[in-house]
Amino acid sequence: MTRARTRDGTARRTSGARPAPVAAAPVSAAESARREWGALGLILIAAVWLQRDVLQSHFFADDFLFLDAVRGRGLFAAVFSRDPLANYLRPISRQLYFWVMSRLGNESPLPFYAANLALLLSSLVLVQRIARRFLGAFGATAACALLALHYAGDVPLRWASGSQDLLALNFALAALLLHINGRRWIAAAAYLLGLLSKETVLLTPLIAAALDAALEPASRTREHTTPRPQLADRVRTLAPMLIAAAAWAILWLATRSTRTSAGAVPHLEPGYVPAAFFHFVQSVFGLEWGAIGMSVGWKLPSLVATALALGGLALVGAPGLKRAAGGTRPSPRAALLAGAAWALCGLVPIAAVAPMWSAYYYLFALGAAALMIGASLIVLPRWVSFATVALFATLSARAAAREEFATAPGAWTTQSHVTPFYIERSTRAVAVLLEDLKRLHPTFPHNTTLFFGGVPPNLGWQTADGPLFRWAYHDPSVRSYFIADFSRERAARGPCFYFDLPGGHLGELWAGESPLRDITFTMLLEDHLQQAHDAMALWVEDPHAVKLDHYLMAWLDYALGATDSARVELARMGLAIKQGPTLDVTATYRSLAAGADTTHVIQQLMAGLERSPFDASGHALLADLLLTQDVESQGGVIEAFAARTLAPSQPLAWRRWAMIQLIKKRHRQAAATLDRYFLLGGVQAANDTEALEWRNQLRQILPGGKRAQEGLKLDLSNPKAAPR
Repeated sequence: MTRARTRDGTARRTSGARPAPVAAAPVSAAESARREWGALGLILIAAVWLQRDVLQSHFFADDFLFLDAVRGRGLFAAVFSRDPLANYLRPISRQLYFWVMSRLGNESPLPFYAANLALLLSSLVLVQRIARRFLGAFGATAACALLALHYAGDVPLRWASGSQDLLALNFALAALLLHINGRRWIAAAAYLLGLLSKETVLLTPLIAAALDAALEPASRTREHTTPRPQLADRVRTLAPMLIAAAAWAILWLATRSTRTSAGAVPHLEPGYVPAAFFHFVQSVFGLEWGAIGMSVGWKLPSLVATALALGGLALVGAPGLKRAAGGTRPSPRAALLAGAAWALCGLVPIAAVAPMWSAYYYLFALGAAALMIGASLIVLPRWVSFATVALFATLSARAAAREEFATAPGAWTTQSHVTPFYIERSTRAVAVLLEDLKRLHPTFPHNTTLFFGGVPPNLGWQTADGPLFRWAYHDPSVRSYFIADFSRERAARGPCFYFDLPGGHLGELWAGESPLRDITFTMLLEDHLQQAHDAMALWVEDPHAVKLDHYLMAWLDYALGATDSARVELARMGLAIKQGPTLDVTATYRSLAAGADTTHVIQQLMAGLERSPFDASGHALLADLLLTQDVESQGGVIEAFAARTLAPSQPLAWRRWAMIQLIKKRHRQAAATLDRYFLLGGVQAANDTEALEWRNQLRQILPGGKRAQEGLKLDLSNPKAAPR
């Protein structure tokens, strides 16, 4: 130690090696504000850079339904029209948003995605301003940066229908900010608009109450102590929002009869709540994995965006910059508690959709996560804040880069069901298919009906009754359906065209000839018996129909409960219409074992079934023999169907039918048929090693299976890459 003289001449001890630190010059309020807004600007630029390709996005799935619903309508008629999906009350984010945006760009995607990007940026500003009240400039900037770099916003940005989430998010955040600033009636109006955009923000009043409680310590000083508000005071403060919630509930009940798909609205089960909490934590940290493991690697946009966000954090975190509004700062503990309440209120409404969860569902609750993380960072060294933002950006970038998604419903899946990859893959495939369709048919006649087979449902190609094709062809008379939805009425409304996907590109089926017979067998194998009946009923009226067609028509009648019609049809073909003697199937088996000619045995069985057409065992044996000779035998399929129809409690009838469906690559239907076989077959079926192997193979092929997940990595331009 050495001695030094002070200005008054007295001696003091010094370390000798290091001079006393010089205090940083105080930063003016104006300079602090400039740095804070500059930091926010850098973060917004980071978000734009990260999401810049969103402006090249295309319409997808439900987008065409919403466009279809507002086309040709005035504003009032559009807003008050029936909801296109008939499931929720969302006139702001569906009817109004699509009416306005479609007119701005003549139904071009660009205005929709520009607006979605603007909504994301405004939500970041709102989160920063809310967090500013609790955390000061530094903590608020960190919270904003975390949200800007998070992958949860990717899907709403790349899907025009993401307006539902983005509008609800913005209105709810605006309501919270207005509420804590004392503008409670305007806050209530914003809250009501949020509810009419998406009802997942229903519990916003409780979040407002939690924020109020967290701000109370800052309102009490040594000079003036504000008494703690009583319960009645808290309710009075929330009254405007509660009135808005009541108004929304009245509207919801009043329009309930118009929501004919309300039965499809998800319901809540006990296991969904913990699953929702698990997926929230999983989404916050970007921890998604699947059959192909965790995604790896950075992309340049993520690196640049992270650097910009960290630059903003460095700017606002300059030494001497006050961290709290008005020179005070509420307790980080209070901010953590408020964030926890916010997260809980954001999670509860979406617990019902846990089986179809995706990270973007948690966008509103992620504001709470950002608030809580920011509250933790303001009491830690600054370098920890930079490391935390960089870490979360890395995890989020890895999650966003995943070229996989959950293909089967499940509350405990380890990855989102809808991801940017899901949308990009689907829109590319739809673009290829639409190009194929327009090459085959540049135009269609008035009242055309299109039928599609072999197109995976998750591509978004075929939705409802064909809004995609009305948009693409600018023809309101066009309708489209899956071939599985064939009906006599739909086929009778005008010209019909049928398509499938041979080799991954759209090809026309049955051009210049009747498809009805083939449709019948297709529907039969897919267990759509009414559709098969409708197609065959039309076909048997054609002079080209043969005896086998009338034979199948009889068994379709029988399977659908029209036994009298079935008997009439059988009688026309010369078969007995009364219960005749049963066949001696045991003797037939002995004859086969003794080396009898199979063709001769088949002829004998056919003759016997003409006398005993309701003998299920005879149909079963004939089916086995015909299919042994030719696995593609339509006669064998009909006989197997007849055996199944006459003996629905016979396990082997369903095993045989599952085998036929497997041969015909009807995997989903074969899985359901096998389930019925195992249910009816008991111990014997449980020990059926061949059937068990079939089931294991199907589990790998069907959505959620390893082969289905690995197939997602195939060429995005190939629609066949999608699992069925």
